[in-house]
Amino acid sequence: MVLMTPIVTESFDSAVEVYAQSSSKKKKQKKSSSSKKSSKKSSSKSKSSKKSSSKKSTSKKKSGSKSSSKTKSPTTSADAKKQQQKAQQEIKLTKQQIEENERLVKKSLNDLNSIKSDISVSEKQISQLTGKISKLNEQLISLNAQIVDNEKKLTTLRDKYLKVVKKMRLVKGNTDGLTFIFASKSFSQAYRRLRYLREFSKWRENQVAEISKVQAELKQQHEALSATKSELDKVVEIEQQAKAKLLTQKSKQDVLVADLQRNGIALNSHLKKKQQEVNDLQNRIADLIAAEQRAAEEKRRKEEEQRRLAEEKAKKEAEAKKEAERQKANEAKEAKAEEDKGKNKKKKEKGGESADKKDRSYADARKRKERDKSSKGSTKSASQDESSFEKMKGNLPRPVSGAFKVVVPFGRHSLPDLPSVEYDNPGIDAEVAPGSSAMAVYAGEVSGVYLLKGFDAVVIVNHGSYYTVYGNIATPIVKVGDKVKTGQALGKLFTDASDNNRTVIHFEVWKGREKQNPMLWIK
Repeated sequence: MVLMTPIVTESFDSAVEVYAQSSSKKKKQKKSSSSKKSSKKSSSKSKSSKKSSSKKSTSKKKSGSKSSSKTKSPTTSADAKKQQQKAQQEIKLTKQQIEENERLVKKSLNDLNSIKSDISVSEKQISQLTGKISKLNEQLISLNAQIVDNEKKLTTLRDKYLKVVKKMRLVKGNTDGLTFIFASKSFSQAYRRLRYLREFSKWRENQVAEISKVQAELKQQHEALSATKSELDKVVEIEQQAKAKLLTQKSKQDVLVADLQRNGIALNSHLKKKQQEVNDLQNRIADLIAAEQRAAEEKRRKEEEQRRLAEEKAKKEAEAKKEAERQKANEAKEAKAEEDKGKNKKKKEKGGESADKKDRSYADARKRKERDKSSKGSTKSASQDESSFEKMKGNLPRPVSGAFKVVVPFGRHSLPDLPSVEYDNPGIDAEVAPGSSAMAVYAGEVSGVYLLKGFDAVVIVNHGSYYTVYGNIATPIVKVGDKVKTGQALGKLFTDASDNNRTVIHFEVWKGREKQNPMLWIK
């Protein structure tokens, strides 16, 4: 669609009248010239009559096309106003089309990021299923081998048992055990037969027990084999479903990529705009951290200066006290020389005074030490907060309870099949359930609450030298200076009604002015 600018004149009606007069004069001049040309052509020879008629027809067509082109220009004030309104309407439609393209590109990009995440999950699931299938196949092979071994063992035990029983029958005949014993020729033979029957009975019991044990093992192995086969069939079916789902997701991804490629200009414009918004957020975070670091350094410097001044003051006071004590000691010595009788008494008084002074100086020294410890307590607590936060790396809770699907990972990455289109994310973006609230992942103090284009409200929480950032908050419920606990709600997240109620949280982790990968910190 061609962009047109509206017509603007100071005296619109007067200009239209002048234009109409000039156009009427031009028409009269053209009519007179055309009449002269026709008179000259009529006096020509009859042979050229056909050519002259063809020339007249072409001249008429040209004059007609010129007149039609002239009719497009405004001849009255009403026509000019209509043309101006038409141009304005075209501008309005063009703006609407640009906004619609921007909205469609944003939606397609969000859908693409969501499908990318789903594809990653599906590929991971298929990989796990493939590993499980290979383990189940190994179990099947092992069970089959065990079953074959036990069947061979059972066959051997049965054959051996049958041979021994047959041999025993040949020895005994059809007689029972007692008859076989009493049929002995001597007492010693009867005793040997009795022992033989007892040992044979014991061996037979052991063999029966062994055969029963092997049969039980075989039964268990067959049951395990059947269960493993059933589980394998289920896993294979799940894997096939996952692969079919993956193909569907990839086909959707191809469609979205094709749409984005067709809208390449709008896509680049949108990503450029989004990257600028991200850069603005990074600059705001960096400025806040730098300001807090300067304030902390200034506070530390002032505390150190106050401590130094206090130490100097205490030192001067101690020197003044020592000087006063020395003067008093000299005065006391002079008084002792003059008053020999009261030496013992004065010595006791002087000793008591000196002891009191020592106690007071000792108490003052203890107070100074306590003050020094309290001044160092703030830096110590800050370092403790930092170390405790560091210990939670990999175990921090997610910034949202419930569903949490990362759609835009940390760092620089390109879109599938669009390697030239790159985006640098300082944190992660995750789709969550509509109506969810952002939650603090660790205890700290709110350092900043900002309204930034592209991120709605952004809340920054200070954890010592570490910071966490929560974006896309529609209604923050905390303010600067508030103390927050782990899991405390910071505000309800924005839900985009124009994009199927899509709700996304933007989350970042910073150590000083250095960006961290949030996925390495949360569970």
